[in-house]
Amino acid sequence: VDNPIKWDYSYNVQERKEVEYMVIQRKLFAYIREVGITQSSICRKTGISIDRMSALARNKTKLTADEFEAICLAIQKSPNDFMEGQ
Repeated sequence: VDNPIKWDYSYNVQERKEVEYMVIQRKLFAYIREVGITQSSICRKTGISIDRMSALARNKTKLTADEFEAICLAIQKSPNDFMEGQ
C-alpha cells in the first residue's frame, strides 16, 4: 500500500535543535548570573567582545559552539552541565 502522506521531518528536527540551543544558552547565562561571574571577566578570558557577550546574555543573538566551549572553559564548567536533560 502506498502512503500518500509525505512527512517533512527535517523541519521538526531543525526547530527542535533551535529550541535546545536556546535552552542551553539560557541555562549557561542563568548560571553565570547566579554565581556572580561578570561578563567582563569572561570577555577577558575568552576574547569575546563585551557587546557580543551582552547580546548573548540577553538572547539577542545565537551562541556559537566555539563561544559555548570558550565560555565553559572560562567559568570552569563542563559543557555537559548545561546540556543535561536535552
